[in-house]
Amino acid sequence: MSIAIRCAAPLAAVGLVAAIAAPGGSAQTPTGTTLSLFEKNEGGSSAFVDNTPRSRGERPAAGDQIVFSNPLYDAAGTKRQGTLTATCTVWRTTKSGEPPLICAGVYALPGGDLVVSGRLTPGTQHLAITGGTGAYAGARGTLDSTETKSGYADTIKLL
Repeated sequence: MSIAIRCAAPLAAVGLVAAIAAPGGSAQTPTGTTLSLFEKNEGGSSAFVDNTPRSRGERPAAGDQIVFSNPLYDAAGTKRQGTLTATCTVWRTTKSGEPPLICAGVYALPGGDLVVSGRLTPGTQHLAITGGTGAYAGARGTLDSTETKSGYADTIKLL
C-alpha cells in the first residue's frame, strides 16, 4: 500500500470536525458544543509529494508531504456536509510503521470554514481547532478521531 493512501486515511478523519457544526444563520461560533461526526473511507483523493531528499523505497523522508481532499458527512454518514482539504508533512523518518506527521486542514462547510492542525501518530488522533471563518469565526477547541471498520468516528469539542 502506498504511503499516500496509508497516511491519508488517518488524516481524513480530521475532516469530520465540523461536518454538522454549521449553524443556520448564526453569526457566532457555537461554543460549549460537542459534535459526533463520521467520515467514510471512500470518495476522497490524495497525493504523495516526494520532496528533496528523495525517499527510498516505500519509506518517506522528512519533508515529504501528503495532500488530500475528502467529503464530509453527518454522524450517520448519509448527508454530505462539506469538504476537508489538508496538507501533512513528515517530520521524521521511521524504520517501520507510519511516519509521524504535522498537519493543517480546512473544512469548507455551509456556514464557513473551520481550521484544524496538529501532530498525527498511530492510534486515536488528537488535534486542535485553531480558528475559523463565517459561523466559525474565532473557533477554538479539540478534535478526537478514532478509526472504525468503515471510516472514522470523531468527537469535536468547541470551547
